[in-house]
Amino acid sequence: MSTQSTIVATLPKNVQLSDPPMTGSFRIKCFMPDGSEGITGDIGMWNSTSQINTAIETVCPYYREKLQFYESYALVNNPDDGRDIYIRFIGLNHEIPQFELVNSPNDPVQANGLVLNATTFVPYNQTTLFYEPIPFEFLYTNETKP
Repeated sequence: MSTQSTIVATLPKNVQLSDPPMTGSFRIKCFMPDGSEGITGDIGMWNSTSQINTAIETVCPYYREKLQFYESYALVNNPDDGRDIYIRFIGLNHEIPQFELVNSPNDPVQANGLVLNATTFVPYNQTTLFYEPIPFEFLYTNETKP
C-alpha cells in the first residue's frame, strides 16, 4: 500500500483583471520651486521605477537624487491591471508642488474605468499635527466664579 500522491497546480499563462488590458503611455508634469515646470516624455506601462526617475530628473533637474520610488506590491510586474507608484522626497524641507499625471498625446493610456491621479501624503511631525477645536459645551468646571 502506498500513501504517496502527486498534486499538480496549473496557472493560466496570463493573469490579468483588466479587460481589455491597460495599454498606452502617460507623462509626469513636475514643478520646481522657482515656478518652472517640466513634462516627461512618454512613459510606458512597463517602464521601471528607475526609468521613471530618470525621466523626471531629466526635465526637472532640481529633484536629482532627491526622489525614492516604491511600487505597490499588489500590482508589481502586472501593469495590465494598473500601477501604484509612490514617490518619496528626500531632504526637501519645503512645500513641494504636486506632480501631475497626464495622458500621452501620442499613445494615450486605455483601459476600462481609467483614473489618473496624484495624492500628497504628509507624515506626522511636530508642525503637521492638527487637533479639531473642542466645543465649549464639552468643557466644564465646578467653580462658579473665576
